[in-house]
Amino acid sequence: MKMLLIKAFPRNNGFTRYCNDLFIRGVEQTGITVTVIDIVRADINPCRGCFSCWCSTPGRCIQHDGMKRILDAFLDCDLLVCATPLYAYGVSSYLKMFLERTMPLLTPGVTFTAASGIDRNKIRFPDRGPRSMAAIITGGLGARSHACGAVASLRSYAEGMNMTFAGALVRNESYLLQFSDIKPKTIKTIETAFEQAGRMFALEGTIDRELIEKVATPLAVDQTCFELYSNIYWEHARKVFSRGGSVDEVTSLTRGDIRILMQEMVHVINPVTTARIKAVIQFCFTDTSSAYRISVEKGTARLETGEKAPFDLKITCTEAVWSGIIHRTVDPLKALAQGSITLEGDKELFRKFGRFFPPPNG
Repeated sequence: MKMLLIKAFPRNNGFTRYCNDLFIRGVEQTGITVTVIDIVRADINPCRGCFSCWCSTPGRCIQHDGMKRILDAFLDCDLLVCATPLYAYGVSSYLKMFLERTMPLLTPGVTFTAASGIDRNKIRFPDRGPRSMAAIITGGLGARSHACGAVASLRSYAEGMNMTFAGALVRNESYLLQFSDIKPKTIKTIETAFEQAGRMFALEGTIDRELIEKVATPLAVDQTCFELYSNIYWEHARKVFSRGGSVDEVTSLTRGDIRILMQEMVHVINPVTTARIKAVIQFCFTDTSSAYRISVEKGTARLETGEKAPFDLKITCTEAVWSGIIHRTVDPLKALAQGSITLEGDKELFRKFGRFFPPPNG
């Protein structure tokens, strides 16, 4: 059994690469041979639509570039995987170019498939090439429906090339995958599903619907949070990219952004240990002059911005210190002892913070 995986993402350190690598990790567990082709960096040109590969040079493109080697790999594999970001609600232009350049593998004339009852072009080498196709698609928006056009086009391509379409692993909200320490359980579920999908596709040529659903597990609590987190991510990205910075820097700034971290802290409140608690906790961050209030009442929490009285506990520190506490890289009691945090009001509330807002497991 042989697999061909087409990498059609221009950013080699992006989230498509991240999901692609998880899938490959699962494939490699099976011992299946995987040929990976980075189509972005391959020496191929767009299809000219001249039909020479059908008429004057049957089965052979008149362009002398790297596509011949790729077509040979296509014909030599049993399984095909295409990994692409979602661009303009469709597949990347690199993947589209690859798909178009497989035209020499078709011949003039029309036939009907018994299973679907639709017409397609005849296959030049019916006994060669992949029998099943899967896709990995990542996008930054929240709704899965944004990828419907890309999935439909790939499904049609598979049918047209006489392949079974095993399914598309669609991962929207892709930039939220960086919050592995805030949503460890959910992200672990997603990562494991990608690996299991790779293993299953390699062994069976198909992907369970359950795995497809796990890959698409929502990360944002609701649409309001997703909108906030997305806007914050691009706020950092615009500044970083405008001065030539890296994706890693954007990731670091987003992960440490106090606006996101305060929202997530509210979401992880322990409803049991706070069931009888009614308190207002005021946060003041000295390095940015920003302030937040968390109102705890009967197992729930509400976040507000700004500073005002009254409060039961006031916590003053820098955003960096509190970010470290949330990410579990800073010990709150040590920070207090060292003077990095100052308290005003009911200090006992602070000592119970770990019970009220435990490490995330969602």
